[in-house]
Amino acid sequence: MSRSDRLRSLVRRVGDQAQRAITSGPVATARKFLNEVAQRQARVPAEALTRTLAHAEGVREASAACEGGRVHIDATFDDGSHVQLGLVPWDVRFAPRGAKELVFRVEPASMGRERHVPELVAAVATVVAHALWSVALGGARPDSRGVFVDKEADDLFRVDLRNVPALRARMATSGVAAMVEAVALGNLQAEDGVLALTLELPGLTTR
Repeated sequence: MSRSDRLRSLVRRVGDQAQRAITSGPVATARKFLNEVAQRQARVPAEALTRTLAHAEGVREASAACEGGRVHIDATFDDGSHVQLGLVPWDVRFAPRGAKELVFRVEPASMGRERHVPELVAAVATVVAHALWSVALGGARPDSRGVFVDKEADDLFRVDLRNVPALRARMATSGVAAMVEAVALGNLQAEDGVLALTLELPGLTTR
C-alpha cells in the first residue's frame, strides 16, 4: 500500500470514528479530537489530573501540578496516609498491534515503597488514555479503579493503557480497536501546568 493510500485509509478511519461521536456523543469532544490529531498534540491541564486523582480508589483529597518534567502530587487517603511525590514520565512503549504502555518513575525513589503509589500512577495513566483516545471513549469520565499497575523496579511503575476500564469495556468494538491502533503516543511531558502528549499516526509512516 502506498503512503497516499495509507493516508486516505487513516483519515477515513479517524473520520468515521469522529462521525459516530458527533451523532452519539458530544460534538465538542469530536471537534477537539480532530484538532488534536491535526496538531499532533494534546494537552491535559493539571486540573483534569486533580479531578481524576481525587476520585481514585481510597483517596480522600488530592491535587496535582505539572512542572519541571514531573507531575507533583499531594494526596490524602481514607486511611489517613498523606503522600507527596513526583511522577516522571519515564518511557512510552507503543507498538503496532502490540504494547500500549507507560512507565513512570517515582521521586523521591524511597516513595516507591509507599503502598498507595499504584493508585496514583493508575489515575495519571487513565487521564492519558482518555486524552489520547477521547472520541473512542465517547466522553466517558476517567475512572482509574481496576487499572493494573506493575512494578518494574523500586521506583518504576508500568501501566498498560488497554486496562483502563472505559477502554477495556469498548475494545471488542471494531471502531474502537481501530482507533487505538490509528492514534499512538509518541512522547509524554509534564510542563508549564499541563501534561503534554505528542501524538503519532502509525498509518502515515513509510515501510
